[in-house]
Amino acid sequence: MRIRLFLLSALMVLTLAACGNVREMKFTDTNHEEVIGEVLQSGDLTDDEKTQFSLVVGKAQATGQSLTGKSVADILNESKAGGQ
Repeated sequence: MRIRLFLLSALMVLTLAACGNVREMKFTDTNHEEVIGEVLQSGDLTDDEKTQFSLVVGKAQATGQSLTGKSVADILNESKAGGQ
């Protein structure tokens, strides 16, 4: 019985985590492609936000700027504040 309860709880946690808002995703040293793919397929962002995000990420990759530790929301907010 405890195993069933544990498995059900674990499944619920994983389901809720998978449904999280893409804005909360953070870049790590190993997940850049995953974050970019999730952003481009997400319904959480407008087309303008997706375009702005893509421009910032492309610029960062071209200049060697690290995005590690930044969330999608951080990148969009910094972009808006900086007028990029």
